Amino acid sequence: MKASSLRRRVLVSMVVVIVVTVGCLSLYLHGTRDILRRGLMHIQAKEIAAAFIASGNIDHLPREYAGGEVSYTLYGADREVLWVSSGRTRPLRYRDDTLESLRWRFWHRLDVGRFINVALPLEDGRTLMISRRDQNERAAIEALLDARLKQSLVLALTLAALVWFLMAWALAPVRRAAQAAEAIAPGQIRQIPEAPLPEEIRPLVRALNRVAVRLGESLEAEREILANGAHELRTPLTVLDLRLQKFEQDGQVDWPEVREDLQRLRRVVEQLLQLARSEDAAATEAAGTCLLAALVREAVAGVYPLFEAEGRAVRAELGNDEPRVCGTADAVLEAVTNGLENALAHGRGTVCIRLSVVGAHVLLDIQDEGEGVPLERQSEYFRRFHKGRQDSPGAGLGLAIVQRIMLNLGGTVEFVSCAPGILRYRFPLAAGHGPESAAV
Repeated sequence: MKASSLRRRVLVSMVVVIVVTVGCLSLYLHGTRDILRRGLMHIQAKEIAAAFIASGNIDHLPREYAGGEVSYTLYGADREVLWVSSGRTRPLRYRDDTLESLRWRFWHRLDVGRFINVALPLEDGRTLMISRRDQNERAAIEALLDARLKQSLVLALTLAALVWFLMAWALAPVRRAAQAAEAIAPGQIRQIPEAPLPEEIRPLVRALNRVAVRLGESLEAEREILANGAHELRTPLTVLDLRLQKFEQDGQVDWPEVREDLQRLRRVVEQLLQLARSEDAAATEAAGTCLLAALVREAVAGVYPLFEAEGRAVRAELGNDEPRVCGTADAVLEAVTNGLENALAHGRGTVCIRLSVVGAHVLLDIQDEGEGVPLERQSEYFRRFHKGRQDSPGAGLGLAIVQRIMLNLGGTVEFVSCAPGILRYRFPLAAGHGPESAAV
């Protein structure tokens, strides 16, 4: 689609307005011409009939005035035709308008013809209708109005040109802002200066600057994920490479160790994929609703073999409520599973899961018997690739994934207790879906 110019659009709009205005003005002036003719005729009528008014003799009415032919009709008080001047085949139409009435007349019919017909009330109640051919006055008025119309057109075109240049002057800061935006090189996120811009443009620039900030944060996060992800993948790949070299030299392979290395490698890749999906799924993850208790049971069943292999217990105390929360089942299951795996990797003893409904939220607590996380430093543990201990298993992505998913769902996650360690999820309760009674 071809880009449109704001200056061109303003100019076209001005031209349209000018054309419409000139057309309306032309029609208005055409009507004004005849109003002026009639007004002049009202003034001239007393001069034309002055001798008749003084003497009362019809013969004193002139047949010509100022180069224009004049005819008459005399009406009685009851509007009966008393006399018609010679040369007329029928009486003049009776009119009762006055010079004063023309002052408030905005419009007149387009053409009254070559003759002007006005009424001259007499003192005895009679009315003398006077018709005059005013070709001289008509030509003079038309010439005057045409000159005014042409002058208005020239003035309008001058105004349009002035608007064109004023638009160029007013939009100069916008062009400079566009040049500043185009000058931003790849990998450099800079702000567009707002100071020289018009107040009407600043909200758009502020929005673009906010987008630039978010884009910069996203790029920085992407670089961090790539760098740290490569680092986390390098260690198991190096170990696996060494084991293969040993197999090549000795002909012996410690298969349990190889499987453990592959499992760790696979887990790091899976968490990287989960993190990438959660970063891009804010709208889709919050779109649906799901039953939280059922997904908790599914998550517990999924990690139960891992707990059993470590000789630890995990149990769910969910009560009889089946609350429905905002979010897709896959996202909620992923968040709960990562929380359980974090408790398995970094916690101690039995892990207990509790569920409760508080107001418009559903609280899900994952509690273990370990020392937990120092509450004043817990924000560090939700950063990507952060590990409480450098020798701990995993890539340090589990809690970052949980936090990202919960933010996407409109909820929160935080540590609320250090000893015992309690990780609390706060899910938004689905609108119109209160707790539904069901057996565990």
